[in-house]
Amino acid sequence: MKTLFVAALLFTAIAVSTSCSKKGDTGPAGNANVTLYNFDSKTFTGSTDYPLSISQGKVDSSVVLAYYNPSAEAESAWYNIPGNGSTNSYVTRGLFFQANPTTYTYRVFLHNPAGGPYAGSVTFRKFRIFVIPASTLINGRVANAEARADINNQTYTESELKAMPYQQLCSLLGIRP
Repeated sequence: MKTLFVAALLFTAIAVSTSCSKKGDTGPAGNANVTLYNFDSKTFTGSTDYPLSISQGKVDSSVVLAYYNPSAEAESAWYNIPGNGSTNSYVTRGLFFQANPTTYTYRVFLHNPAGGPYAGSVTFRKFRIFVIPASTLINGRVANAEARADINNQTYTESELKAMPYQQLCSLLGIRP
């Protein structure tokens, strides 16, 4: 009986150790096509520009998302553009345009909550722009669909990415916040 018990225990130990040592499949590496532009601290009133070296083709087939870290907040606080600013005293708007054949500019405008010009100055401690190429391009005349991006084997719409909190987007893209 004792020999049977030892044999069963040994068999169980071998079965458990071999089943636990199996390596799983390699997971997805993330979206290698995402470009992240980082900018340092900037103080401004009214509006400010962030130049990007990027082609028109990439711009036309990508989702562009912008986030800033206002100096009045903790370094881990990230606000998306467009949206209410720190303490809701201003509102940010973004405009992306071609400055010359090889440079696009992301312009940030400040407004007061009523829509008029914001009179104060603002300091963005850090500013980040994500350019995420779409995985599928659909002619809007044929189908009424927004741009989509495949990230880590999951498809996201442009509005889903824009609504995502900054930390969640960085985690999804495998980028340290």
